[in-house]
Amino acid sequence: MQASLEAEARGKAEAMRVKKKLEQDINELEVALDTANRGRADAEKNIKKYQQQMREIQQQVCDDDNRDDCVTRHSNYANSRLENCLPTVCCY
Repeated sequence: MQASLEAEARGKAEAMRVKKKLEQDINELEVALDTANRGRADAEKNIKKYQQQMREIQQQVCDDDNRDDCVTRHSNYANSRLENCLPTVCCY
């Protein structure tokens, strides 16, 4: 009977030790999860910021391209007008 009680006491002690270890492991995993979630949130925030910067840069490039196209069209128009005027000026 005494041996049975001692074995039960050792089993309970071992179960408590395992339970404490598992609780520690859970706490460490929760801390790691929180850290990972904060890192993910920061990464998502940075990605959104970089995406916005990319959109702004793309818009600037498009604006510059449109401006260049506009300048080219005006330049071509001015050159064609000038070429049309040259024969008239030369003939007089």
